[in-house]
Amino acid sequence: MITITSFSQQITPSQTPTREYYLKRSSNQHTSALALLIGGGCLVVGAGIWGISRSNDNDASFSDLDAPGAIALAGIASMLGSIPLFIASHRNAKKARDMSVHFKSIRSIPGLTVKINL
Repeated sequence: MITITSFSQQITPSQTPTREYYLKRSSNQHTSALALLIGGGCLVVGAGIWGISRSNDNDASFSDLDAPGAIALAGIASMLGSIPLFIASHRNAKKARDMSVHFKSIRSIPGLTVKINL
């Protein structure tokens, strides 16, 4: 019995994401992560200044520091939320870099298999 199998797998942009797709996605994620990090830092610093100015009052109580504390927690949560976006951005940039090295010139993968059973 002789079996001959031939195949050619086409890689089209509609089936697989392109290098540009990963680069754009990485850039968008990096921008979002920076916005969360800087915005969260501003909230923490602003809440700290607000809390210090309130604590300098002679009749300040702990309930006067609730709003600055809540804003500081929101800022810290925002800064922590930027970490997964930085990681995803790096991962997508790495995928784009790997695609440019390995798949730039490959558009089809031809193959031929010959099997002879005796």
